[in-house]
Amino acid sequence: MRVMAFVQARMGSTRLPGKSLMPVWNGMGVLEMTLRRALRARTLSGVVLCTSTDPACDALETLASGLGVQVFRGPEDDVLARYALAAERFEPDAVVRICADSPLVCPEGIDALVAFFRAEGLDYAAHAMDGTGLPDGLGCEVFTAAALAQAHAEATAPEDREHVSLFIRHRPERFRQATLAADAALRAPGVSLDVDTQDDLDALRRFIMALPPSEGPFWSADAIAPLARGLHTPPQGTSMDIASDDYHDFFIRDGKLIGEFEQMYRKSRHAPWHQDEACDKWFNKVSAALVGHALDDPSVRTVFEVGSGLGYFLSQFAGEGRTLTGTDVSATAVEKARALFPGISFEVDDIRFEGRRGPYDLCLMQAVCWCIFPHMDDVVRNVTATVRPGGYLFLGECFQPLDGPFAGKDVIPTPDALIGHFSHAFDTVADVRVTRGEMGGGPIIYWLGRRRG
Repeated sequence: MRVMAFVQARMGSTRLPGKSLMPVWNGMGVLEMTLRRALRARTLSGVVLCTSTDPACDALETLASGLGVQVFRGPEDDVLARYALAAERFEPDAVVRICADSPLVCPEGIDALVAFFRAEGLDYAAHAMDGTGLPDGLGCEVFTAAALAQAHAEATAPEDREHVSLFIRHRPERFRQATLAADAALRAPGVSLDVDTQDDLDALRRFIMALPPSEGPFWSADAIAPLARGLHTPPQGTSMDIASDDYHDFFIRDGKLIGEFEQMYRKSRHAPWHQDEACDKWFNKVSAALVGHALDDPSVRTVFEVGSGLGYFLSQFAGEGRTLTGTDVSATAVEKARALFPGISFEVDDIRFEGRRGPYDLCLMQAVCWCIFPHMDDVVRNVTATVRPGGYLFLGECFQPLDGPFAGKDVIPTPDALIGHFSHAFDTVADVRVTRGEMGGGPIIYWLGRRRG
């Protein structure tokens, strides 16, 4: 099997433009260190820089060529097309995907993942992201060229075109996939060593200064991981290196859904949406009361939450022999929730896609619809399939003032429209509306429905 590494980089980073050329150690830039370390992997037949056709990226091509790295230039924003076209050009059997914001990508980690991928006969493999893999920033992922070609041919969602492997990862029924855990000595849960912002870059420079200079830039995971574990770990809900004062930076920008929830949980200064404080607020108590109405039904024993975040809302309903399951698209959120509430099951899952879920007695959707509204039809179908006949669905959502513009208004213009999406399968049990002055002044809806059948 011929395996090549494709390293993606461009100069037009949203949060840190030009970061690929910014020095990180001894005058060596982020991209240069990434490429030099990738070239050390023994299982690769070659390394390719996949960059944009934007003239601003000419400097990246010059740098890579000087290191003997081949270069492919493709679309700026359609990164999936960039990868697929590069695969057509260089004809590998499989591609290791490396982001140029990971200057400490681990050569031995690449080799271990490729060996695992080959031995298991997989279509996709990655270093585990649940705290059992290499520290974030050292790992990578690998997929077959055939899987990449299928994704390129079929993917239409903007996020699938931007995030190369997303289409593959969300279809485990089609693509054989698995994750690789690291030895316990090489783990550093909750630590991020990649570069998204200036704060990240500054923190990484300080981190590298503590590594043995004589071994640079080829420090091994054995040298990096123990130092990473020694980094200060802040309270739950924050991240090691603060990149933002406002979680909205990763949620909605310029009136459009960004949905960078993994980055949000890594980089936000505070627990997004103040989840750690919300349980004592009046609006949460209304939600809990309505959920409690469903829990009064003795047949309700299994509870499933979509977008459980750090797990605070779901944790209120533990006890009395119930089985609770929380899911979130963010692996970091799931990892933190597991640490906070070890008696509850938390899993990485994306309700936009079909999967094996339930059926459950009660499904909770608290403040999640604004995170998934572009895919509302898919979400409604999958949520409905998750609830057993006779089971319950709870919706709790805050609206902006209905007479003004807000992201998602074309899909969910009013609370009645939100209920309407589920009315084909659920009958209303309780419907509470509250108009509040804070948080934008729009209405809040608390709705409990029961599935027919």
